[in-house]
Amino acid sequence: MVEQPVSLPFSLLPLLTQVQSPSTASMQKVIQNLLPTVSFHIDENDGVPFLFTFPKLRVVILFAGAPIEDEDWDLISSSSKFWKQTQGAPAHRGFVLSKVLDSTATPIEEAAVLTLIAYAISKICPTSAWYLPMSSMIIDPMVGSAIFESIFSNCKGDLSKFLPVPLWINVVGSMNPSGGFDLSTLGMCVFGENEFEIVNYASPDESFELLLDAASYVLGGAVFKSGHTTEDRQGRIAKIAIGPSLLGKEGIVTRFEF
Repeated sequence: MVEQPVSLPFSLLPLLTQVQSPSTASMQKVIQNLLPTVSFHIDENDGVPFLFTFPKLRVVILFAGAPIEDEDWDLISSSSKFWKQTQGAPAHRGFVLSKVLDSTATPIEEAAVLTLIAYAISKICPTSAWYLPMSSMIIDPMVGSAIFESIFSNCKGDLSKFLPVPLWINVVGSMNPSGGFDLSTLGMCVFGENEFEIVNYASPDESFELLLDAASYVLGGAVFKSGHTTEDRQGRIAKIAIGPSLLGKEGIVTRFEF
């Protein structure tokens, strides 16, 4: 077991209320039930670490026997105002580290496998929350599991079509002085894509939907081009602008202008 807090890698991390590694057989059973047609195997060395071998990549999993430090939680829990999340640091005694090895997979395929493994661990081990470093979110495990199961059931075990965008992409922002909402995504850059933003929008809930819909389209292969238009769920037309952020984000963003 790791006795000191460890810097967090890119992955979805279950936070554990009890630090006890599951058996290889239990992990194998959960994943096999999810992916009955996918060839994979799990190696272990006295339970820690686990080494998962999937087509295109391997993943090593380590159960860390120490909590995440308080100052890290302060940063994490302040990142989102509109996502239903646990407040502060959920009670946990350890967490799960993961690292991708020898990968020829795309970032989306890597994220799909890591999310699948994290879900499997949380079904076996007592879990207080899911922490998502790629989007700086903390999610109740029951909410995370429900999102996972709903989206996974639609892709029928095809990981190339598994896009649990609400688990991968966060929407952050605040009300501006004029009473509108300035919001942007957090997590698109992990997949090599522009972050999205919207300035002075009337409703945080509707802008949340718009930005996550846009993330789903792009991660699914669609391309937004500057000067083109798109519609939100209420049928309002937005012009697409690609350029520097108006909200202080680094790099080039894709912005929806109403």
